[in-house]
Formats: sequence, structure tokens, C-alpha cells
Amino acid sequence: MHAQLTSIADEEIPRDALDARVRAVAADTRFAADPMLEYVHEWRDIRRIWEEPVEPMERARSRVVADEEYLRAARRHIGEDPKSFVFRHLTISPFVLWAADIPIRHSDINNTPTWIIRLIWLAQVALLAAAIVGIWALLQRGRLTEAALLALPLLYVTGVHLPLLCETRQSLPAKPLVLVLAAIGVARLPRVDV
Repeated sequence: MHAQLTSIADEEIPRDALDARVRAVAADTRFAADPMLEYVHEWRDIRRIWEEPVEPMERARSRVVADEEYLRAARRHIGEDPKSFVFRHLTISPFVLWAADIPIRHSDINNTPTWIIRLIWLAQVALLAAAIVGIWALLQRGRLTEAALLALPLLYVTGVHLPLLCETRQSLPAKPLVLVLAAIGVARLPRVDV
């Protein structure tokens, strides 16, 4: 739905036609139209600030103005319900940071079936769970130095990015450590004789 609303916002149609299209999406999905309308209006207004200037220096200045407008809109939305924002941020952001990578070309993501994306996410959550088991296994064996060496970079990346902005790409440099810890964790799983 988010991609659909963004696509509608990008269309060069009058605002009343835009609103009618968004209301139709809201009716089809049975979601409230007002937040959707607010989103597409903000998207369109900020996009206009971003894209209208042609001259290179003016275009560079417009990026700053658009960024400030994004910040203003974000602060306004956070201020409307700060408790929900904090709850969502503390529950969704760690997932986005560590498990929401979609290794599919950006232009193909919207055409990828949802079940494939969920399967990719599930695999990453399983790796994280195995990494936690790996940390626990090192600690149980008294390998505090090794556990710290492997886990502290993950905590650092989380600590730096979680308070402000979490994007999947920000954890990519630390993903090899997740794989190492996951391998340790999988090695500690009970063996099943066949």
C-alpha cells in the first residue's frame, strides 16, 4: 500500500484527482483516508522542493530545504503521539536494522511476492537467534573475551543507530560477525543421530 500511495503521489495529476485516487485506495483497503491523504500531500510537497530546481547550486540548496521539511514533518508526527512513536521505534527499528535486508534489486522489490520477502526476513531472524545462542555458548564456556570481541560491535552498531535512524544498510558491515556467532550457535545445538 505504501508503494501504491507513493506511486499515486508521483503522478502528475491535479490535487483533487489525487485525493479521489487516495480515497479509493482507502475504501478498498478499509483504512482511514486522512492519514493517507496527509502522506501523499507531504510526499508531493517535499518532492517538489527536491526536484523543481534545475540550476545545480539551487538544487543543492533545495536538498537542504527538503531535508529540513522532512525533519519538521517527522517532529510533528512524533509530537502527535510520542508514546506510540517510542514503542514503534524500540520494537520495529531493531528488526529493520538487523533483519529487514532484502537482497533484491531495488527496482524489483515491489514486484517480489510478499511471501518471498517474509521468508528472507525469517531467515535473517533465524540467523540472529543462532547468533544469540552463539554468544550464550561462548559465555557458558567462560570465553568472555571472544564473546565480547564478537558481540560488542553488534551492540555498538545498535547503540549508535537505534536512537535516531535505523536502516538495514547501517548494519551490513557487522553482518559477518552475526554469521560467525550464528555458526558458533548452530555448532552448540544438540546433535540428532540419524
